[in-house]
Formats: sequence, C-alpha cells, structure tokens
Amino acid sequence: MDAPGLADLWVAELGRLVARAAHELNNALNGAAMNLEVVRLRAVAGRDAGAVAPFAAAAVAEQEQMAALAGAIVALGRTPRVGHPADVREALGHTATLLGAVVRHHGVTIDGVTGDPAPTAAPAHAARLAVAWALGLAAEAARGAQTADAGDRSGVVGCKLVADGNGSRGAALTVAPRPAPYPAVPDDPVPAVLAAHGIQAAADGVALRLTFPAP
Repeated sequence: MDAPGLADLWVAELGRLVARAAHELNNALNGAAMNLEVVRLRAVAGRDAGAVAPFAAAAVAEQEQMAALAGAIVALGRTPRVGHPADVREALGHTATLLGAVVRHHGVTIDGVTGDPAPTAAPAHAARLAVAWALGLAAEAARGAQTADAGDRSGVVGCKLVADGNGSRGAALTVAPRPAPYPAVPDDPVPAVLAAHGIQAAADGVALRLTFPAP
C-alpha cells in the first residue's frame, strides 16, 4: 500500500477537526433556536423587555459561535488561491477556533493565537496540516496532564508565531502544552510529508517548533 501523501493526510486531519467541532456547532444551533423560541413566546405587547433580554443575548452569542465555527471550516476547506502564498497565522487562527471550541470543555485553552501575517512558500494544505497536527498533539498532552494530576484542573496550549519581517527567513511556530511537556514527535507519516514541502518539525521535550520556508 502506498504511503499517504499530503492531500490524503490533510483531508483526514480536516475531517477529524470538523467531526470534533460539529458537536459544538450543533449545540450552538440548538441553543440559539431554543433561546429565540423563548423570546418569541415571551415578547408580547406591554411586557418588560428585560424579561427576554437575557435570552436574546444568549441567542446572539450562540449565533456568533456558529458563524466563527462555520467560517473556520470554510476557510480551512477552501481551495488555495493561485498566486497567493499560504499564511501560517491564518491557518493557526482557524484551527484554534475549531479545536479550542472542543478542548475548552476539558479545561484546556489555546493561547497566543495572534501576530503578524506569516506567509510561506509551503503549499497551503501543508501549512494547514502542520498547524492542525501540532495543535492536536499539544491539546491531547495538556488534557492528559489534567487526568494524571487531579490538583491542576487547567491546561494551556501556548502558541508563539514569529513571522520574519524581511522575508529572508520563514515563519516559525512554537507550540507548548502546559503543564505537560510536549510529546516526542510521533512515528507517523506527517513529519516526512511536511519535510518534503519544506516544513521542519522538531520537539525538544517541552515544545514543538515548526519552521516554514520563506515565500
């Protein structure tokens, strides 16, 4: 059987992300519908608007959650535009939106998803795969540390993205779960496929560092 290529690995990774986020999307949809129904039933002439305001606010928040999740899914699944370099920051933001909505229920947050645009010469699907793969491993490590240490009920996936300002070097993304150390780079096809597209992955026991080729 042939080893999986970039397209196979990215489709599988995106499928896992979407499958995990689908539950959150469905919850937001149901919550918005229920709160809007309460507003409809209680919004009668002459009644204090304050009686329905909390339900309306909750419906708005849930709609915003739906929009964020759906937007991230569309952006990650979109065919890359010809002639436009992939942006690591964009991939990081969309991935964190989807994964963060899931892992927050386990007390894990994804931090540091900010920074300047970080273009790369790597194909967009390779950049997206690298980010999703790294964040997924870190989130599992942070969640596992919580299970092992009942005294620490919170976990953080810290991200630090450094974009080269003059274009001579590529962007670098460091991902570190806390309180757990970053697991060793697993023996799977992803690192080799990323390397074939110029993306290097190295773990030092504390964090994983991804380096991307300059555009």
